[in-house]
Amino acid sequence: MRCRKAERYISLKLDNQLSARAARALKEHLAKCSSCTEILREYSELSARLSRIPSPDHPQYLHHRIMSNLPQKKRRIALQRHGLGYAMASLAIVLSLWAGTVVGNMGIEPMDSQLSQAQSEYETISFGEHTLLEYYDD
Repeated sequence: MRCRKAERYISLKLDNQLSARAARALKEHLAKCSSCTEILREYSELSARLSRIPSPDHPQYLHHRIMSNLPQKKRRIALQRHGLGYAMASLAIVLSLWAGTVVGNMGIEPMDSQLSQAQSEYETISFGEHTLLEYYDD
């Protein structure tokens, strides 16, 4: 193992993110290399010192203030991105309404034929002075 790779492994070891296999390889390298052993000692000391530094107390409003001062995305850009989708959806609705109207008109008989059919039914039901319809109307 080269020293550059060992330095990366040392950092991972201090962060507890080093695999067991890599830890064995690092241990073998450290047994042979005094400069990497010194780097491990310095990094460990630095990590220990940094962990002793108390974390500062921040005011409660600080997070909100920072977040509100971040640059905001413009809504106009988002609407432009979806504009084509809205246009396509509108076109689909208009075409479906038109197709429904055309298909619906094809299935309806003309009004004249309906009237003549109703007239012929009325004539077949009537007989004499009284018709069946007159009895049902009472």
